Amino acid sequence: MVGLGWFLFALGWLAIVSVLALIFVAVLNAYGYLLKDHWIQIKITPMIGILIFGALLVLIGSILSRNPS
Repeated sequence: MVGLGWFLFALGWLAIVSVLALIFVAVLNAYGYLLKDHWIQIKITPMIGILIFGALLVLIGSILSRNPS
C-alpha cells in the first residue's frame, strides 16, 4: 500500500501543477505576452474540479504512504 500511496501522491501533485501551469499560460496569453492571437481558451470550472481531484489524490496518497509503525 505504501507504493500505491506514493503513486497517488505524485499523481495528485502532477495534476495540480499541470492545471496551475495551464492557467498561468492562459493568463499570460490573454494579456498578449505569448502570442498575438489568443489561442488558449480555458474553462475554469473543469480546472477547479481537477484541482480538487488532485488535492484528494495527494491527501489519499499521503495517508496510504505513511508507515504504520
